[in-house]
Amino acid sequence: SAGPLRLPVLPAARHVAVCRLIEVGSNKPTRQGKASSSSAYNLRSRNRLRHADLAHFSGDSLFDEIGRVACSADCLPRKELFETWEAAQRIVGTFGKNLDANVTIVDVAAGHGLLAIVLLILAPKCKAALCVDTHRPPSSYQLMETFSKSWPHLPAKLRYVEGSLTEVQAHPQSLLVSVHACGTLTDKLIQVALSGQAPLAVVPCCYPLYKTDTGT
Repeated sequence: SAGPLRLPVLPAARHVAVCRLIEVGSNKPTRQGKASSSSAYNLRSRNRLRHADLAHFSGDSLFDEIGRVACSADCLPRKELFETWEAAQRIVGTFGKNLDANVTIVDVAAGHGLLAIVLLILAPKCKAALCVDTHRPPSSYQLMETFSKSWPHLPAKLRYVEGSLTEVQAHPQSLLVSVHACGTLTDKLIQVALSGQAPLAVVPCCYPLYKTDTGT
């Protein structure tokens, strides 16, 4: 290991930790775009977005534009687009005023890196976004290359690092984000954020059931 990943400092966002559970439950419109042009379109499908899906993103909204680019990349599971979009809107809604040129967003357990990409689109003033995961999927290269054609500022601001959460050293003004922080990874991410007094937005998933000290 090359040592801890030292993160930049996020001004005016001290001691903030946000934990939101977001679920795509129906074909409801989002704030900046429609979810689908058909009530039969399954938002939870794990099928890849492809050219055949373009008809469901035919509007003029930013979400539709992102959806069309995701379809052209031909590598992203459908559910990941909708879940990431909802998470990104809530993150920007909470921290938006602090997402300026001094800020680097750190996407932990980044997978394809879509959350970092969408956040840089929604908050283009951010200095950069860093994706961190133990293994970078090959399809992430295709996704980032495709999105960079529509948003040319992305390549200069987006970086992907293969590493574990234990290598991330948070600071009080860093913004940690994660969608699908599976199982107890959510707990570990919260601990990292608290130890560095860093703001956090996390979407837990697959969280194990266990009994507390009270037996509940």
